[in-house]
Amino acid sequence: MTHMTTVSLIARVDMQDAMQGFIHNKSFPELRMSLGGQHSQHRFTENNEQHRFTITASLVTGPHDLTLEFLTRSTIQGAVEVGDLRVQGVPMGMRIYQCEYTAFGSAQTHHGHVYMGWPGRWKYTLHAPTELGTIDVGLQ
Repeated sequence: MTHMTTVSLIARVDMQDAMQGFIHNKSFPELRMSLGGQHSQHRFTENNEQHRFTITASLVTGPHDLTLEFLTRSTIQGAVEVGDLRVQGVPMGMRIYQCEYTAFGSAQTHHGHVYMGWPGRWKYTLHAPTELGTIDVGLQ
């Protein structure tokens, strides 16, 4: 059985301190959010820019990975901070920290990071189906 699930995530680019020249030396990142075979991507173009990624996917019963990842592995690009995660329109609140972040360069996995300081992949595990308009989010 499949369940229509809508997920939105707001990410903000952080080019760091303009006084130290970081903005001029780094490229703006391009990110892709993926869930259930659906993708949404965006290239940032200015410091502190925010973008809302939204995907509506048909998910079979069980766990599914929601990922947010840099499209290039170059370390000379801005960082990204996730500020909001909503499933079926419901904010996840503190459960936003139930994630795994793996930097491409070190391959080390960190739990609970909302700031992606190096290019990498951020992963959440979502469980379908939804009940009463919510969906369980967390690591298994």
